[in-house]
Amino acid sequence: MSTETLSIISIIISAVTITVPLLAWIFKYGVLHSDVKSMQKNLSMHQKKIDKLAEDVAELKGSFKTYQLIKSDSPIKLTEGGVSLLEQSGGKAYLDKNIGSLYKEFEKIDNEYDIQKKAREIIKDKEHDQNFDAMKKYLYQKGLSFSDLAIVMGVYLRDLVLEKKEIQPIQREQVVGDK
Repeated sequence: MSTETLSIISIIISAVTITVPLLAWIFKYGVLHSDVKSMQKNLSMHQKKIDKLAEDVAELKGSFKTYQLIKSDSPIKLTEGGVSLLEQSGGKAYLDKNIGSLYKEFEKIDNEYDIQKKAREIIKDKEHDQNFDAMKKYLYQKGLSFSDLAIVMGVYLRDLVLEKKEIQPIQREQVVGDK
């Protein structure tokens, strides 16, 4: 073989020696890069789920306090602690003052359960309302959550609405085995 042929073969071998590992690295990095991005996306999605789960658990832990605020009679009623929270937080004063505008939300609702559910939703939706800042400060000082206040205020709002609609709350019927 001539020197020229050996030179060409040497150049081809050098090119292949450099190109093949380079292409393999690019392919591997490209796949690895997309895998990493995919994993990051999945991790972010799972982190959001974990954060939501942590919020739910915290709210559930807080709901144990709620049982000190309401009686699960039919219909549910406020305990002494619930009445105290309602009055001391300023929730009762707020509802008494604003019942006229709040009542408009209930004009087409006549079912007691739906009224109760709507009352709680209305209060929960007001969590970021500036009128609730003093109440939230009170909750913070007492170690309570806004959900606790929403439940208590919701029960009171339900009672105000039922009274305005002249609906008598349905009392739980005696069930066999109740004492």
